[in-house]
Amino acid sequence: MVAAVKTSPMGWVYQGHVMHERLRPHRHAFVYPVFFLRINLKFWKELDQFWLGIDRWAPLALYRCDMGPRDGSDLMVWARQLWSSHGIEIQGDIHLQTFPRVWGYAFVPVSFFYGYDDQGLLRSVIADVNNTFGQHCHYIVADAEGRPLTEQSQLRVEKTMHVSPFFKVEGHYEFHIREKDSSSWMGINYGDGAGCLIKTAIAGQRQPLSAGSLRLAWMKQPLLTLGITARILGQACRLWAQGLTFYSLNKINRRHR
Repeated sequence: MVAAVKTSPMGWVYQGHVMHERLRPHRHAFVYPVFFLRINLKFWKELDQFWLGIDRWAPLALYRCDMGPRDGSDLMVWARQLWSSHGIEIQGDIHLQTFPRVWGYAFVPVSFFYGYDDQGLLRSVIADVNNTFGQHCHYIVADAEGRPLTEQSQLRVEKTMHVSPFFKVEGHYEFHIREKDSSSWMGINYGDGAGCLIKTAIAGQRQPLSAGSLRLAWMKQPLLTLGITARILGQACRLWAQGLTFYSLNKINRRHR
């Protein structure tokens, strides 16, 4: 059954966690708490307040230059044009899910643009991916037959960018989406011809975006984005110590010349 998005406030704050489980060649797993925002892009300018700056410094902030084309242009226009270039027409709202800058610092491994039709049904998602080498790419997640997205949808895209230094640029991602009135779960499995290599997920319980919910989220995790970077580097050091092959960006670039 396909659920339609209900009339919403301008946005939500999600309190949740990120899960990462590596299945081979060495099993390795961790879970850590996060908070993230989901906003309706048509209210972009109206979201500006003390706790959440829009294209300006604040304790928490969202900048258009951190996402999409990274040039500060209108994200809603960019997303519709990108979908249209892939034969997907999004006529309804577009929701952006992302981590905000905290005290001006930002590192967002992935943001999601959720595109709805005029009936409120989810039609496609853009996964906006960043790596620790300063690169980014976009994956268009949609049903092959153009149907609304459900938990049963088969959503597979080919990997095109170097992300983990312990994997080559090959294989594919499988996206799994579960959307409910009070929660969200996005799973991304990375695999190759031999099966699944990594399972990742980001999930959270939501409440309407307000000064109170933003303040509470910040008080629980005042160094959110710095913590994300520190955890990525810390986990990478642990894997390197286990003897996994390290594929540097320079090595991969030389191979593809």
